[in-house]
Amino acid sequence: MGQDIYKNSDSGHVFLSTARVKIHDHLGREHYARVLLDCGSQSSFISLSLCKRLGLKQENTNLSVVGIANITSQIKKRCQVEIQSLYKNFKLLLNCFILPEVTNISSSRGIHFQCLDLPKNVQLADPDYNKPGPVDILVGADIFWILLGKNRISCGKHMPFLQETDLGYVLAGMVGHADDTSSNISCHLSTNAELQNTISKFWEIEEIPTNKVFSEDELKCESIFSQITHRDASGRFVVTLPFKQSPDLLGSSREQAEKRLYAIERKLAKNNNLREYYANFMTEYENLNHMTLDTSNIANNVEYFMPHHGVFRESSLTTKLRVVFDASAPSSHGLSLNSIQYVGPVLQNDLFSILLRFRKYLFVISADITKMYRQILVEPSQRSLQKILWRSSPSEDVKVYKLNTVTYGQACASFLSIRCLFQLADEYEKINPDIANIIRQDFYVDDLLTGADSIPNAQYICNEISKVLKGGCFELRKWYSNEPSVVSHMDNATSSCEVLEFTAGEKAKTLGLTWSCQDDFLMYHIEEIPFKSNYTKRSVLSVLSKLFDPLGLLSPCIVLAKIFMQRLWLQKVSWDEPLTLSLSNEWSKFCKDLPNLNSLQISRHVLADFPSSLEIHGFSDASERAYGACLYIKSIDSKGFSVIKLLCAKSKVAPVKSLTIPKLELCAALLLSKLVNKVLSSIQLSFERIVLWSDSTIALAWIRTPPNTLKVFVSNRVAEIQALTEDCEWRYIPSTDNPADLVSRGLLPSHMLTAIEWWQGPSWLAKESIYWPQNEQNIKLLPELKSKYPLTFVAMLDNSFPFERFSSFLKMQHVTAYIFRFKIACQKNSSRVEGPISVSELRCSLKSLIKAAQNQSFPEEISRLLDNKGLPDSNVLSKLNPFLNANGILRVGGRLKHSDFPMEKKHPILLHSNHHFTKLLFEYEHAILLHPGPQLLLAHIREKYWPIRGRNLARKISIKCLRCFKFKPELVQPIMGAANKVLSSIQLSFERIVLWSDSTIALAWIRTPPNTLKVFVSNRVAEIQALTEDCEWRYIPSTDNPADLVSRGLLPSHMLTAIEWWQGPSWLAKESIYWPQNEQNIKLLPELKSKYPLTFVAMLDNSFPFERFLHF
Repeated sequence: MGQDIYKNSDSGHVFLSTARVKIHDHLGREHYARVLLDCGSQSSFISLSLCKRLGLKQENTNLSVVGIANITSQIKKRCQVEIQSLYKNFKLLLNCFILPEVTNISSSRGIHFQCLDLPKNVQLADPDYNKPGPVDILVGADIFWILLGKNRISCGKHMPFLQETDLGYVLAGMVGHADDTSSNISCHLSTNAELQNTISKFWEIEEIPTNKVFSEDELKCESIFSQITHRDASGRFVVTLPFKQSPDLLGSSREQAEKRLYAIERKLAKNNNLREYYANFMTEYENLNHMTLDTSNIANNVEYFMPHHGVFRESSLTTKLRVVFDASAPSSHGLSLNSIQYVGPVLQNDLFSILLRFRKYLFVISADITKMYRQILVEPSQRSLQKILWRSSPSEDVKVYKLNTVTYGQACASFLSIRCLFQLADEYEKINPDIANIIRQDFYVDDLLTGADSIPNAQYICNEISKVLKGGCFELRKWYSNEPSVVSHMDNATSSCEVLEFTAGEKAKTLGLTWSCQDDFLMYHIEEIPFKSNYTKRSVLSVLSKLFDPLGLLSPCIVLAKIFMQRLWLQKVSWDEPLTLSLSNEWSKFCKDLPNLNSLQISRHVLADFPSSLEIHGFSDASERAYGACLYIKSIDSKGFSVIKLLCAKSKVAPVKSLTIPKLELCAALLLSKLVNKVLSSIQLSFERIVLWSDSTIALAWIRTPPNTLKVFVSNRVAEIQALTEDCEWRYIPSTDNPADLVSRGLLPSHMLTAIEWWQGPSWLAKESIYWPQNEQNIKLLPELKSKYPLTFVAMLDNSFPFERFSSFLKMQHVTAYIFRFKIACQKNSSRVEGPISVSELRCSLKSLIKAAQNQSFPEEISRLLDNKGLPDSNVLSKLNPFLNANGILRVGGRLKHSDFPMEKKHPILLHSNHHFTKLLFEYEHAILLHPGPQLLLAHIREKYWPIRGRNLARKISIKCLRCFKFKPELVQPIMGAANKVLSSIQLSFERIVLWSDSTIALAWIRTPPNTLKVFVSNRVAEIQALTEDCEWRYIPSTDNPADLVSRGLLPSHMLTAIEWWQGPSWLAKESIYWPQNEQNIKLLPELKSKYPLTFVAMLDNSFPFERFLHF
């Protein structure tokens, strides 16, 4: 089959899994659509044309979809559609994102479809599988595996497969041979970039920031800036875009930019205010000379056009609308401007560190740089790569502009602008190192957050920083302070603004940290979350990602949301699946409670005025669901008054893999250690005492134990804790006093307002240390300690290969091959081998496994053969005449050395059936041979191997094989039909039931109480007596017993004349007085229990059964 299917034998074609489905529109009319099943896509998609044809309700969304070569598409709409099978009543509701066009099925030219010879009894999901055309719906991996059935049919060699699905059988796979010269190849991989970014962004905020080492690309980017950047006559920086690939690789990009411009114009035409904001922004851009009209007509110059769109922020105090330029838009060659740029390293301190220092100053200052990115010029030779299209009105011609400055939206923009600030700090280092450090450490992008402990110092900082930045053409504006006199003398000082919002990006937040400069409070602004009747995991993550709490002050509240999200993962809820009623109610209750946090007013300043001594107190705790840590600063002023305030906190959900509570407590202690270390390196204060508290006596005992005496999990964490908290003091605290208990167990938002112990710590903390809790009791038996004699145990097992760790023969073989590859790679002057494991590597690993198995099974035999000694006759292997070949493998000698058989058959490899390797080998061969019986399995294995006691192992493998057990035929007992109506209606009553036996002993047993008989007879007599309670037992001579014919048998020919068989004994027709009389009494009845069993046994116990033995 299939020999004439191709017109060209060198060509091939791959069928994609398509299906035809029925869909009903909003009026109930039936439509048909083509569906593509694709397990390489994370979501499902529908074409815009089908969506409009069906009249489906569209919902707004904002999604980035990444495909092949990391090409990104933006999706703004989504909908729900129900598909139905053509053949059965199967329906499925899909959540689809709307695309202008999904894909097309390419033509399968050169294929004779009549030669496919598809089975006639299958219902094809797509009867038009061989016809090219558009695909209306793409079903992603979220639904793909739900549709698949169990059956799969192969159409032959070099032929596709038929796979059963709920929509019918889909045809998929290669026809013919792979052909790399195909002009069109379809690939529909897609990933939800927005979803991945949302998840990673949330957990990055929740992690304790760490210092990162620059990568090679980041160092190259730094090198380009240092070598080429210069300043013009006005002091403005002129930078070069750091390219990792040549801009010559970029293709055409103007066509896409024009389409995006027309789309923006259509959107602006619907909103006059938005159009006015947009036009004003672009006019200002041109008036400030940040972009100029391109009048050059040089065709050969490399150019790149950036599409643009507006980001509208109603809450912004200055710029309501900001135009963002999309340097990630791919050109005709698939590359974008961002894809060929270095991103550059992160230079500034993280927001966590900046906010920690912001809380230590008595007087604080805030300002930001006016249009920071646009204060930096780009080399004129590179401005052709920053072209845009714009016109003020659709009636005008489209004009081409060049952007002259660093552009918001480019990958390197943030690095270039911040690196220019650092360059100013470097140049001013020798003049005033304190101001240089403020520029390096207290800027977060373009926002300045710093302060001082006196008004003159704060005013000096304002003047000096403004002066230094003006030297680089950076102007500071929007000056704020908790003390108006600090910034009253500054230009652009603002006294009307009362609230400053801390943010990690441009996107709106559900919960954001703000600072009221008038009242000097940190507050939270919580937007009301709209109620939904059908919450999904996606909507939960959407809210969770907007909870912006960089200092962790609301950790007890946010940990509840983390725990809820983890529960959704554990229950394997898909992204768009509606939550159950209980989960939905629980999440709705949490969302309704969130706005209560608007009432919180947290003091920004955490220290007493002019403190004389400072202490840090950290607390850690863990539960089965989460663990966390919190830090408090205790400051004592000159009068001895103590001020204790919460500085920061962090929380984590417990790992999915279950850990003991002491181990989780140790993880919490490690989190506290990292948090303390981060605070000490960021806040730049000196503390007289650092005390860390835990309510776990076991965790505290571990921390005081040398790590080398503990097992691996505990040892690694204890070593890190001891290194991070070398100058700290660990103490015990009762669970009832531990404020970190609120982090590990969670607290509803409404309860945060009254949780005094959370904001101020335990009440006794304000007192002297003599009033603090005393240390815990000593633990007599500490868990997770190493054994005192580990080396002896390891030495005994070190030479053995861990065969028992593997449950698959192929996996064991491949793992061994990778071990050998790693060994070769570690050797000097060895070439590195990459790619999949080769056949030669698999053979080498198999030989090594065989030798290891033989060394474990036959150590003495191999040792004697290596010493050229023969095996004793009593040895099991002696009859096989074994020998070691050149590779050191033990083989059977046998008598076939002069035959023409292959070496493997003449001298098979010896194995022992008790070894795990042999068992895996039998299981592997059993599966390869499609589950044969024991004899065929053993015969096949003996072609290469000679397993000792292999027959028993082959039977065992066949018996224990689950598939063989499932397909083992069973005798079916048919259900009997209904009884004849006449017979079933007959009701007879018998006056007398007589049972006859010709055995006097059996009759005597039947009349004897069962408890006086031995076990075998007793059991049967009891059953007979129960069954024949209303019957009469009588004796019959053997000569008259018709049942004698049954016990002895009768030839068929004699059956005709056997009157006694058909009519019974002749005397049975007479009265009972003529029947045989009862048997005589038996004097000594056998099988009776002895009256004196113990005495009898004692009499026989002294006799030894010598006759049962043949050998001395």
